[in-house]
Amino acid sequence: MNKLIMNHEVEQSRLLEFYNMTIKVLSLWNQPVLDAWLLVFHELLKRIPYNMIADSCEVSIDKLSEQSQHPQSKYAASRMIGFLAERGIKPTKPLFDQARFLCNDSEVEIRRVLAEEVLVKICRNLGTALTESKYIEKIFEFVYDSDNGVKMAAIDSLVEVLDVLSPGFKRSKMVSVFFELMSSSNEEMMKKMSFLVGQIFYKLEPIMLENKSLITQIEGYIKEWVAQKIPEVKKNIIYNLPYLIRVFEDKTLLKDLYFKATRDSILEIRVTAISSFLEIVRSFELKEAQGLFRDTFEVILREEEVPILEKVLPQLPDLIPIFQPSTEEDSNNRVPTGDITPENKDEGMRTKGKEYSKWRENKEWRDTDTDKSGAVYDEELCWVITWNRVRKYLRKRVWIRNHILKILLTWEILSIKIMLGDSKSPSWKL
Repeated sequence: MNKLIMNHEVEQSRLLEFYNMTIKVLSLWNQPVLDAWLLVFHELLKRIPYNMIADSCEVSIDKLSEQSQHPQSKYAASRMIGFLAERGIKPTKPLFDQARFLCNDSEVEIRRVLAEEVLVKICRNLGTALTESKYIEKIFEFVYDSDNGVKMAAIDSLVEVLDVLSPGFKRSKMVSVFFELMSSSNEEMMKKMSFLVGQIFYKLEPIMLENKSLITQIEGYIKEWVAQKIPEVKKNIIYNLPYLIRVFEDKTLLKDLYFKATRDSILEIRVTAISSFLEIVRSFELKEAQGLFRDTFEVILREEEVPILEKVLPQLPDLIPIFQPSTEEDSNNRVPTGDITPENKDEGMRTKGKEYSKWRENKEWRDTDTDKSGAVYDEELCWVITWNRVRKYLRKRVWIRNHILKILLTWEILSIKIMLGDSKSPSWKL
């Protein structure tokens, strides 16, 4: 039925019949049935002019939301009120106030659906003044609810409702609430806030930038979260770094966070870091980007995992001009570190390959290798190693092969002679 309504395959007279049947079914108490029919109700609100059903709709919701009703009826009424608010409808009956009263219900599921979706929709419907005077306080109450699910849903809603609030209210109330939540030592709260910190800073950025101490506090929370060594928290922070670049007054901290993330033992964290690498790099001036992220770029080039190659390859045409020496003079001015030349190419590759293998496999030695004697820091060799590894996957992964072919058409790749073997064309077969 829902599909028929969405596809406009039902006549208006039939829609009214479906509506009457839906209202009757919504008085039942079976949760899966309720949720399915609530979706039908939502679609009917989009298709039927509201003035045709306003009276019966509001009477039904008002009756279902009475305190004496069964919890499932109050749950249905809550969602129906949310659907009305979402459609921009302002009921003649005080249904939105009824939603406020339902916030005090003892049933967790009712509080959860109000915290998760209904209150946000009402706030967007009513606007700034009524949100700040009547409804935001209910979301605040849910943030301190005894049920963890209600609490986490309310925190998400607080972030969403920021778009409705005035700058003054954000400055006086919201910043302190979010900082209080960020300072929590509860693991679940750290996971939630580390996931939302990017959105929070993005929406409150003008206010944050007015006071440097606020920026310093956020940077302090990030350091504390990283110190906890919780994988999900670490992944969330790396995911949010593109939003948080302006938080880091000391860009060395950002550089270290990102560099360590690309060498993390957990593949998912490395994939998350590399997915946004180009976005991060483009946020800086060219020379600053080169200084901060060249080491990270070289680490990425040594990766062997297919999920990481899938993330790296589409970015390469844009990354190469950033980290490749811009002129022949710049390239000639580099301090030689045992460069491989056409004359010693075979022997040089074998020697450097052994050094690289030793550095890659011996973690303890690698971590204390301060003079980088075993690390392969020659740009050309990095490209050779990466190229040889990618070739392994060309036959298996068609779309990776297509990206390689696209990259080979760029002059930047063709200009790296050691990667091609000579100055003409690459010799490889699919």
